[in-house]
Amino acid sequence: MPWRPRIRCWPSPPETPWKSIAGLIHADVGLRASCINLPGWDSHIAQDSVVTPLRRELTAGLAALAADLGSKLATTSILVFTEFGRRCAENASLGTDHGRASCAFVLGGGGPAGLVGGWPGLDHLEDPGDLPVVDDLRGIFATTVLREPGPRPDLSRIYPGWG
Repeated sequence: MPWRPRIRCWPSPPETPWKSIAGLIHADVGLRASCINLPGWDSHIAQDSVVTPLRRELTAGLAALAADLGSKLATTSILVFTEFGRRCAENASLGTDHGRASCAFVLGGGGPAGLVGGWPGLDHLEDPGDLPVVDDLRGIFATTVLREPGPRPDLSRIYPGWG
């Protein structure tokens, strides 16, 4: 029987990636990894007006995907991360500049849940106002990869020179 979405209202725009991934998971086609790129977070100017709609889109997409997956969420890992951090202090243009540290969120039962990683606190900033990097995102990814059923992968092939 073809997959039919459990929920009627997918976030829009764009509904397609969230819905497509749910369909592939339900179809049991052997999906091991997928990616949704949600660009536009690089907000050096008027950050609140840029980030607020993106935050709403991300949370709506994650909530819709989790609701549609139902019991399959228990064996699915959804990782949310950014490729770079942001500076802690607001700049003169009501935005933030590139920083060093970042964070990751994990949703589902296939990995550690919640906000993952250490929090150094705001009392230990590095010049010129960055949070120090305390966790390597590859460790979070590796934890998720190692939870996959079947033979344990060789992490040195996935992350050469790491570990």
